[in-house]
Amino acid sequence: MKYVRGGLPGQDDRPGFGHAFAVVGNKIQVYDAATLKADRAITTGELPLGTAAWSPDGKQIAAAYDGRLVRIWDVESCELARQIEAKAGEIAAVAWTPQGDRDC
Repeated sequence: MKYVRGGLPGQDDRPGFGHAFAVVGNKIQVYDAATLKADRAITTGELPLGTAAWSPDGKQIAAAYDGRLVRIWDVESCELARQIEAKAGEIAAVAWTPQGDRDC
């Protein structure tokens, strides 16, 4: 397990909060923070996963791959929402603006 992030139970009623996730191999495993039980898994493909971050509304997770690619995943459906490729350099971290209106 490389990375865990999420809200605390009862802290916030927005989607995604009250959950945590862990990057494990090529999966993002989403857990219920109250019970610590696996809720769902997002299978991310063959590329090695690096860093990841919740969107401010808790509905999406941005994940960096292989230093050149960011994929935005819908947490509810576990589907790929979109993909962004780096034009130059390597991606070292992912983050969202507090409003969630920009992801690159």
